[in-house]
Amino acid sequence: MNKLLRVFQINSAFNNDAPAQGAAALARYLNPKEFQVTAVSLRHQQECDSTTVSELKHSAIEHVSLGMRDFFDGRVLPRLVSLLRKYRPDVVHTHAFRADLWAGLAVKLARIPLFVTSIRNNEWECFRTEHSFPAAQAAMTLSKVSTSLADTLIAVSEGVRTHLIDVQHVSPTKVRVIPNGVDLERLTQPRLCPFVVRRELGVPSDALLVGTLAVLKPRKGLSYLVAAAQEVIARYPQTYFLLAGEGPEHQGLSQQVKKAGLEQRFRLLGYRSDGLAILDALDIYVLPSLFEGLPRSILEAMALGKSVVATDIGGSCEVIEHGQSGLLVPAMDSTALAEAIGQLISSSSMRKCMGEEGKKRVQSCFNARRNAEAHERVYRELLEAKKY
Repeated sequence: MNKLLRVFQINSAFNNDAPAQGAAALARYLNPKEFQVTAVSLRHQQECDSTTVSELKHSAIEHVSLGMRDFFDGRVLPRLVSLLRKYRPDVVHTHAFRADLWAGLAVKLARIPLFVTSIRNNEWECFRTEHSFPAAQAAMTLSKVSTSLADTLIAVSEGVRTHLIDVQHVSPTKVRVIPNGVDLERLTQPRLCPFVVRRELGVPSDALLVGTLAVLKPRKGLSYLVAAAQEVIARYPQTYFLLAGEGPEHQGLSQQVKKAGLEQRFRLLGYRSDGLAILDALDIYVLPSLFEGLPRSILEAMALGKSVVATDIGGSCEVIEHGQSGLLVPAMDSTALAEAIGQLISSSSMRKCMGEEGKKRVQSCFNARRNAEAHERVYRELLEAKKY
């Protein structure tokens, strides 16, 4: 293949959330000598509100927003078909369920050679835990359609691959695994120093700060974090907790914190645009999820040298080597979670060693450049198989 290959990276929106940042990092790290990339947001995306779009433009990557209003706004289909026919990309790669479905239909109508979709979580488990039964059934039906339209599904972890094969009954030959990668260059950008962040949050500079960045949904297991915090603070009163994120569980978690008498030690921050600065201010990062694909927040925390505690599920256990680059505990076990956090609180040397090991592991195995190179190989291989 001697010609420059045009790739469309399509997401629901290139906003500031973790999936969008991952898709944008892939767009920016694909080799510009071989690939010409266009980023497409199905939903309306105010460019001035998105640092992700700013980063794309800084890398000379065109961004197009199609103004989709909601999931069933069918006007996006002719807009997308028209865009594909205009640009004639060689590869269309989607990064969200909404994009998987609508772009999959558009690809067939526009006769694009290759359609690839990234699957970032156990989708059917998400549908079942976050929607009513009828809505979950409808979503799973649409998911069957979207996965059937793709030439290849790229799972972000072996756990997601297993879910696709065993639960969603996708053919094993159709699934590849490419782990998420952290944009290490993004971590070097200027941000508030940890001392300033702690002062803003009212956390003493000498306190042990434990925290989580997550969307506040049941699958994140955050009620177990609050329960664990109650145990930890009783044993280690110098400890503070914070939780950054927004979502449907905010009120319930707030009430749980209040009922436990933790208002002075457990900060619910809501949505924060300065996620890396928050991570940087922590001593220990915790993610108590019930299921995951391969959480980007864990990778970023490890890349910043933070000691990490996570549940022994999905992609988390594929990243963390228990006892070396972090600690793993059973899901839905607040006592085990509290004990692991306590281990790290009581040993600064353990925190330091695990932070260093975690940083090395992410730099060598889970970086954005390595992720992009793996995608390049898949694109080439699949196009060659089509004799394109």
